[in-house]
Amino acid sequence: MQTIVNLYPPLTNTYEKAFLINSDDKEKNICKVYFSLSKYNNIEDIKNVQISISNQYTNLSVLNEDLYPSEIKIDNVKLDNSITTDYKYYIEIEPGDLKNNNFEYNQYYKIQLRFTSVYATNISLTLPQAISN
Repeated sequence: MQTIVNLYPPLTNTYEKAFLINSDDKEKNICKVYFSLSKYNNIEDIKNVQISISNQYTNLSVLNEDLYPSEIKIDNVKLDNSITTDYKYYIEIEPGDLKNNNFEYNQYYKIQLRFTSVYATNISLTLPQAISN
């Protein structure tokens, strides 16, 4: 019998730290969004994270429509073991995930995270358009 797991939203900071957007080091061009889990969930409850990214001023999606036709990116939860606070989980957003393949200067982005339960039907991370079904 399948167990029902209520997933509570991740706890995030209002703002994330700035990061380099034009570095020769590709690792520095990646935006990492850190979050904590609700005290009612644990990492074993979560299969992956659904990510929506919008232009803060227009509220329109900035995700690359060819890669994410449903305007939702699916990513696995990553863990930063060097962090000692509860905000040690994170997802990554790469410049290639965005419409113009780059983060814009002086642009605020609204990032929304939703968890997928471990009991949900599998969706391919390499074919994220499957989520629109």
